[in-house]
Amino acid sequence: MHTGDPSSGGTADEPPGGLTAFLSDIHGNLDALEAVLEDMEDFPVTRVFCLGDVVGYGPCPGACVKRIRALCQETVLGNHELMMLMLAWRTLSDVGTELTPSLRLALKELDRDDINWVSARPLDGEIDDFCIVHSTYYQPATFHYIMDFEDAESCLENQPGRLSFHGHTHVPVIWEKGGGDVHGIHPDDTPYLLKEGKQYTINVGSVGQPRDGDPRAAYCLFNPADRSIVHRRVTYDIAWAQERFRQANMRPFDIQRIALGD
Repeated sequence: MHTGDPSSGGTADEPPGGLTAFLSDIHGNLDALEAVLEDMEDFPVTRVFCLGDVVGYGPCPGACVKRIRALCQETVLGNHELMMLMLAWRTLSDVGTELTPSLRLALKELDRDDINWVSARPLDGEIDDFCIVHSTYYQPATFHYIMDFEDAESCLENQPGRLSFHGHTHVPVIWEKGGGDVHGIHPDDTPYLLKEGKQYTINVGSVGQPRDGDPRAAYCLFNPADRSIVHRRVTYDIAWAQERFRQANMRPFDIQRIALGD
């Protein structure tokens, strides 16, 4: 599997030559990330993109950032990275008792080079015939959620081109627009062929904290040759991951939810 340049995030516009993988919302869950990367080895993946929120909630933000830096051709900024940077820059003193501890842990674990790398991440990116963003192309700096058809349409109206990939809600969905109508398709593990003349924004799901009732780590593969999408679900040792959360004094709610996919 091709890996990126740790200093720059790799070369985003190199020819695909195989599958393109999308990761999002890792949230410091190293065990889930490592399971996804191991699963990815079974496929001819030549490029990997991260759609943000590498940090937050989980106990291993530093290790996760270093893995993503070494692997991905491009990584966009997530809202948790932005909040972490705002704490570092002292433009924000607190983000609420539920988020502050995990973001301060990230600031403790990330070295200066990591922080500089995070601060240089763009809000979105255009790669070949698709584009990437953490939340939505409707006012991406405000990190709105795509929760329904109206939200999806706002993203589709503002994205550059027919195909975009995003994360943020932690729920895998294929949003498809054709003939003026938007449809939400909940994917399984079979390939979905993108249709000619239709427009798409695709939620790739969450590696580290799924919220669709399935606790398995989620990521997405795109085959540019036949324009097919596959959402992968990967089992990992959740009990051990929860122990890491406990040892790092993460909040009980986040320890519980990774086992529930909630």
